Formats: sequence, C-alpha cells, structure tokens
Amino acid sequence: MKLLAAIVALAFLAPSRDFVSELRAKEGKSYSDFTCSALITRSAHRGECKAAEMWNGCGGALAVVDEVPAWRDLRDLKPGDVLVVGGTHVAAYLGGGEFIDSTPERGVSRFTSFNSNDPWYSKRVRVLRWR
Repeated sequence: MKLLAAIVALAFLAPSRDFVSELRAKEGKSYSDFTCSALITRSAHRGECKAAEMWNGCGGALAVVDEVPAWRDLRDLKPGDVLVVGGTHVAAYLGGGEFIDSTPERGVSRFTSFNSNDPWYSKRVRVLRWR
C-alpha cells in the first residue's frame, strides 16, 4: 500500500509535457493521424475544435491576442501561440522562428518559411493563446 501511495505521489510531482513538447512529439505523423486542428487541440489536451471554431476561441478555451492581415505581419509571438489562418487552417509557433502544422501534402511538420501565395497561409491570421 505504501508503494502504491509513493507511486501516485510521484506521478503528481513529475512534470507533464508542455504544449510545445507535445507538438514536437507528433512531427512526422500523417495528416490522416492529425489534421491541423486535431494536432493543436490534442497536443494541448483540450476538446477538439475545428479551425473555424478555433478562429472564434474554441468555446472560450483560447484568448485572441492579435489579428494581422497576413502571415508576414506576425510579430511578438510566444512559443505555444496558436495561429488560425482565415478560420480554415491552424498552426502553432514553437519558438526560434519555427512553426508546426499539418497539411495533406506534408503531414505534421515544422517550417520556418512558406510561399505567401500558398492558400494555407494567404489569409488573415488570428494569434490565440490557451487560457
């Protein structure tokens, strides 16, 4: 019984993986495993919201911290920020100029640059943070 109590106590003391670590752990998975919105919500251990729902704050789980006309206008991002593009695509900022998302073409992957004409990134962007 004491051993079980010690194990339970250690489980509560052990640090849980943070959102950014959870995102990185899914790199290389296919789009069929994780759509863009599933990547973000499952990594945050939140109920699933589609991109359009995330644009509107995922039922109050996300707070809007900025909105810019285009991806190239993003400034002052913090690791873990959620980026919703036009209510149709979702990515996250990992820090150090790196982003992660999931697309049918690449699956879950990190990136630092993109084609500004790519429809995944060519719309208005909302920056949100988990509450």
